[in-house]
Amino acid sequence: MAELRWKVIGETMLIVHTRKAPPAAEWDEYIAACWALGHHMQRCLVLADISLSPTQRTQVADVVKAAGTKLVVVVTTSAVARGAVTALGWMTGVHKAFSPRSFEAAVSALGVGPLERAALVEAGVALARELGVEHLAGRSPPQPRYAVR
Repeated sequence: MAELRWKVIGETMLIVHTRKAPPAAEWDEYIAACWALGHHMQRCLVLADISLSPTQRTQVADVVKAAGTKLVVVVTTSAVARGAVTALGWMTGVHKAFSPRSFEAAVSALGVGPLERAALVEAGVALARELGVEHLAGRSPPQPRYAVR
């Protein structure tokens, strides 16, 4: 099963992580896709409950800086991670953090037009569902159905 999925919509890179670290090949493919986008990666929307390794953080920082990315919005259930992203945002002016309950507000914070916004919401929900982390897109996982006897 994949641990990481991404999709480019307009000039926004949408990234969805599971709680597990992605295999090296999957991570390397993602970083290569970011480099290939270059200056077309103006915004990032990240749905994740995972922390990156020091090497991964450096790789992401390098590609975001080189691309001139203007906004990185992170949606996570972790209050600690949201605090860290918020503090980083005070220094960079680029990072913002949201809880999954505020998924729609997170997408709105990207400042994209209505068509791109709708596409990001749809793709975010779909990728999160595919990876079994739909709670990150503000959706509850399906509840088990019990037979009434």
